[in-house]
Amino acid sequence: MRCIAITTPILLSLLAAPVKAPGQKTDPPLDEVIAGARQSIATFSFALPSIYCDESLHSYEIRGGKTKREQTATTLIQVRRQDGNSKEPFKEERKFRSVDGKTLPEGTTVRLDLPLMLNGGFGDDFSVFFGKDSAACNKFQILDDAPIPAGDGLALKISLGQNAAQNGNCIKLPTDGAATFWLNRGTWQVLRAEFHYPQSKVGTFSGLSIIKDFAAIPFGEKSYVIPAKVYAAMGKTSGNDMLVYQAEYSNCHKFETTMRILPEASDIPR
Repeated sequence: MRCIAITTPILLSLLAAPVKAPGQKTDPPLDEVIAGARQSIATFSFALPSIYCDESLHSYEIRGGKTKREQTATTLIQVRRQDGNSKEPFKEERKFRSVDGKTLPEGTTVRLDLPLMLNGGFGDDFSVFFGKDSAACNKFQILDDAPIPAGDGLALKISLGQNAAQNGNCIKLPTDGAATFWLNRGTWQVLRAEFHYPQSKVGTFSGLSIIKDFAAIPFGEKSYVIPAKVYAAMGKTSGNDMLVYQAEYSNCHKFETTMRILPEASDIPR
């Protein structure tokens, strides 16, 4: 994922796994979880067609407890498949409809001044986490104490493995980076993904965190899982100053066929 502007760390507390209470479900084997997640994500990566969605963007900067910079926009976002392009399997293009509540004439060229903007947030294939060499490159851990955003699921944390630096086949995470994927136990569908990069910096801000909530979209006899909401933040080592980015997607469609995001994804913190 490429970051073009940035926001406050929402750091996840990872505690030692507690002893399971009577009646609490036992975690499946780690290899089963990884394989299930990889298959579910492959369905997204290899089966998702080129689609179009309504997109709502909101970004702002907080300094001294007050909003200093803020911008909103609505767009028609096109996520186009690029088969054979392993570095960018999906390409995002936007047609802007409004900025700060003002409707734009069709064809208007827009230069946004969003305090934080993410590109690639919609069409990430997660290959750095679940690629064919990921088992040898990354460290996987089931988190028993992580709250589940929706449904019956579990949380899988992924960080850089100890031997990744010596493995030339690894698509490497930043050395300080980590991700947590919340997965449905029955289907291994991704419910939520969180990414944390404590050492990322832009200007005086640092600690990039990204949260994606996912939803199933029915299309004919198949359903596709795509991001419904994206939240990103970056802050400072002290104080409450921060940059924030929020995006929401709805009314997705392929060509003449409409699709509707189902209300499964949990609310993103505001």
